[in-house]
Amino acid sequence: MHQLDFVNRVRAIVLVVLFGLVSSIALAQAPDSRLLDAPGPRLFYDGAVYAVAYLSDGSLIVGGYFSLINGQRRRNLARVFANGEVDPNWKPEPDRSVTALGVDAAGNVYVGGRFFMIGGQAHSFIAKIPAGSAGQVDPQWPVTQGIEPNSMRILVSADGRTIFVATPRKVQKISSDGVLASEWGQQLRGDVYDIALGGDGHLYVAGYGIFPAIEPSRLLRMSVDGIGAVDTSWDPQPSDRVSALAVDSDAHALIVGGAFTEIGGQPRANLARIPFSSNGAIDPTWMPEVEGHVSLISSVSDGELFALVYDRSIPARPLAKLHKYDVASGTTDPDWQYDVNGIVFAMTIVPGSPLAVGGGLPHMSVAGIASFNLALLPPTGNNAQPTMEVGHPGSVFAMARQPDGGTIIGGEFEWAGGMPRSNLLRLKPDGTVDPLWNPGPDIGVNALQIDAEGDVFVGGVFRSIGGQTLRGLAKVSGSGTGIVQPLPSVGSVYTLCYDGLGNLFVGGYLDAVEGQTHRGMVKVVRSITGDWNIDSLWAPQTSSVSDLILDESRNLYAAFSDRVQRFSADGIGQADPGWIFQVGGFAWTLALDSSQRLYVGGDFVLGDGFAQANLVRVGTGPSAVLDTAWSPLVTTGVWAIAIGAGGSVYAGRSNYLGSEPAQTLISRFAGTGAGMVDANWDAGLVSEEVTYVASILVEPDNRVLIGGRFTIGNPASRMSFAAYGDSIFTGEFERL
Repeated sequence: MHQLDFVNRVRAIVLVVLFGLVSSIALAQAPDSRLLDAPGPRLFYDGAVYAVAYLSDGSLIVGGYFSLINGQRRRNLARVFANGEVDPNWKPEPDRSVTALGVDAAGNVYVGGRFFMIGGQAHSFIAKIPAGSAGQVDPQWPVTQGIEPNSMRILVSADGRTIFVATPRKVQKISSDGVLASEWGQQLRGDVYDIALGGDGHLYVAGYGIFPAIEPSRLLRMSVDGIGAVDTSWDPQPSDRVSALAVDSDAHALIVGGAFTEIGGQPRANLARIPFSSNGAIDPTWMPEVEGHVSLISSVSDGELFALVYDRSIPARPLAKLHKYDVASGTTDPDWQYDVNGIVFAMTIVPGSPLAVGGGLPHMSVAGIASFNLALLPPTGNNAQPTMEVGHPGSVFAMARQPDGGTIIGGEFEWAGGMPRSNLLRLKPDGTVDPLWNPGPDIGVNALQIDAEGDVFVGGVFRSIGGQTLRGLAKVSGSGTGIVQPLPSVGSVYTLCYDGLGNLFVGGYLDAVEGQTHRGMVKVVRSITGDWNIDSLWAPQTSSVSDLILDESRNLYAAFSDRVQRFSADGIGQADPGWIFQVGGFAWTLALDSSQRLYVGGDFVLGDGFAQANLVRVGTGPSAVLDTAWSPLVTTGVWAIAIGAGGSVYAGRSNYLGSEPAQTLISRFAGTGAGMVDANWDAGLVSEEVTYVASILVEPDNRVLIGGRFTIGNPASRMSFAAYGDSIFTGEFERL
């Protein structure tokens, strides 16, 4: 089931997650539906770590936009112990993303972001979590009025009495008892990039146009007292952007990183040190070698400074590296550097702990270390810290089995089984992710079909795959690295149907295809030379098609909008005027059993009550006759159907938008009689909020693969993909 309404519902779910809903799955196992031993790859998608901060005990506070961290369900804020384990009791659960963190010597945690609720209480944009609490906020810390959202840096004074909060357009000062100093800092304007608290009674601010009296005012210092007067006698005059600040307490100086070539009246590229006692002149003896623009710098720890440096010699794809500098001499450690993929938002370090690096959107990873959006890097040597994975469960929309026992999985995900995988992957017959096969479509995959050689037809909403610009449709070799063969660009593809004879039927949101009018469906045929071309004669015209299936008589059934209709697979694709099945709602997914009876799933009700709702069976004779005797009770929309042994029917459902708590996401129904639910088959996928099953694959040995968006266990051993069977394997696992 892949059509416009389905995709819109998935997008609605993503929007809900953006506003903080988190999936919750309870696992219950029954004798005939047990999870198989090998868990399969955990699929991650999206998410970001915007802020990191260490507490004095070595534990790390992680803030951002996520619902899972190392398999544990946490909403946007978590505490990770020094050994890499997530604190099982600390659960503030802010309803929106966390963008800044600050801690004081007493262990209090200050949280800034876009949230309206945190720790079970209403607190907009900023809150204080007292030391020793399990994530409850301080109700006596009342500051809410006048606080800006999207804070990016929170600093706490050494005595813990003052908190400074930087947002993209403002710097604000708050007392430790939660009172906003409304008159402080009002003269600041422009864009704020970073702030630093010097040990000299000043706050240093990096940005652009931040103080009109000094142009272009990229770096200034202001008093921490009174109204926050700007020191106009202090003006380093950097030639270009200043992005990051840190304090060198031993040298009583400010360290400045950015994209400048001159600062303090001297040539200096991208990294400089300014003594607090100067009027903005840099330290002429401190001359680090920096080959690129400095985007972030850490706090100074054990005489060392860490910097994120972008080599912009390739403008379209700047190369990011982490470097370490000796603060006293400014020299670079040649033995310590890491390549970084993705966007880095934050990093921090304290003595005795690793460098914590957070990022995402798209996912961030550090070369050589299996990490998704959060990496813990040793300050010396190259011993990797525990793997960190922070984000959301991915989504599986399609699965297909290859002749050699491999499994192709498509959907929306960025990380699978500890390695980068963009929306498409192959499981080898032993159930592990194929390390070579990686076509990498840029956007989601909705549909898959396999030919006799094991090659893969891929349909989706992607615009590129395998490094080629292809719109929605491609063929990929089923082995090796996944070499892509171009197919005609068709638009947004929701479903595929291959007849094994060189004819591929494509459904989706289609209109003009290669200059021809093909609405809803198109037929792509293989020529004698092996090329694939549009069949210009086969041109039925429909609205957006969600699913296609072919029967033994070469009748093609198409689900679209409020109906299922039958077409000829040959000739011009003539519609059968005598076979139309109206559902009065949305038809999303189709399946045929061995008796050529058609199953229709979607979001609909036929007649009064739920006697025939969301899942029905229809005859494929001369007219579409509803089987009124077969009437399984299904109260939520059906997104996937599969036929199992003995004609049993598996139906995967959704609980989008949390409409009905505690819904079973997949059930097995008898294919005979009234279609009673099989009480002895319970996959245990019970949703409490936003989850769904969108793909079901029944293997020849009756093992059942389930894909969608869900987690199983806490910590999650399965994420969006699970395999069930009649028995649990011992020893070597043969197949998922």
